[in-house]
Amino acid sequence: MLIKSIYSNGKNDLELITSLMDNGIKFSNNDFIILEELIDILEPFYEISIKCQAGTAVTASLVVPSIVHLTAHLRDIKQNVSFCAKLIQQLQESIKTRFSGIFNRLNLAELIDNAPYADSLYLMAAVLDPLFKFYWIRDLQLSVPMETRLKQSIIQLIIDEMNNDSTTTTT
Repeated sequence: MLIKSIYSNGKNDLELITSLMDNGIKFSNNDFIILEELIDILEPFYEISIKCQAGTAVTASLVVPSIVHLTAHLRDIKQNVSFCAKLIQQLQESIKTRFSGIFNRLNLAELIDNAPYADSLYLMAAVLDPLFKFYWIRDLQLSVPMETRLKQSIIQLIIDEMNNDSTTTTT
């Protein structure tokens, strides 16, 4: 990440570099705090992007755990941010809108047919992947009864899908 490279130079080195420029830029202490906050906020997005682009993982099984992780990360980091709270809010809203189908399924809400990522495939792929299983559900911080209901709902999706496949192959 470019921001991380800039930040890793340190304030003294950056001041030395910018003093050599015609229109010298001065970094304030707040600028460094903002850079640090941006790195903390965006690092998981970068890591997930790299995982999705590496050809070694089943991308469909990464979707739900990644979205849940990013949502939990933004929720948890929100209290530790001074300058980038609006960015976090915008990222949260964007993720919830873009992946509304997943959130509807996770909240056991009414499904909208054309909601993005509403296909049950994403939940089933995550649970059936030995790397993820149900581990990612912890990040949702659900009550025990809600977590149990969600797990039962996903298991039922898998059973229904298996039954659909078996009836199609026998006919």
